[in-house]
Amino acid sequence: MGVLRDMLFPSEAGMNDHRQDLKELLVRKKQQAEAAGPVDWSAVRDRWMSDLAGLCTEIRGWLGSLEREGLLTIEGGVFARVEEQLGAYDAPFLKLRFPEGEVVEVRPVARVVLGAKGRVDVTLGARRFMLFRVEPGKWELVEGLSPISTLPLTEEVFLSALFALLDGE
Repeated sequence: MGVLRDMLFPSEAGMNDHRQDLKELLVRKKQQAEAAGPVDWSAVRDRWMSDLAGLCTEIRGWLGSLEREGLLTIEGGVFARVEEQLGAYDAPFLKLRFPEGEVVEVRPVARVVLGAKGRVDVTLGARRFMLFRVEPGKWELVEGLSPISTLPLTEEVFLSALFALLDGE
């Protein structure tokens, strides 16, 4: 938020023409888009679905020994999603069921999100943590929102976040 604050309330010496800055940014973005050519949204959707399946497989692996001990049950499935650019698709999700009746859902929110290349929420009732796909095949756990801070998603990071979710912290 500091950058925005600096832009909105610049010092006398640092006054900028924000309209011109915005115009220059938009011109650069337009040139980049034209140079890249049209987006193949079908390929984007296919890669997104592949990464979602990979994330579900990774989480199953991290929790597999706990499931074998009878401490939780992992259920997988798909649900219908529609995104403007991607169209309709079936997104994989997980439900983690715990002995006391708690159910944690690992559910994709969207591929097209601000600040990431996809988002998955891990929820228990109203409590949640978010996973951002920062590039194909690479996920980060969102640790804080103001300002946004993330941690690379590893088994240790996921298990710690799941503990905090279940423990009510």
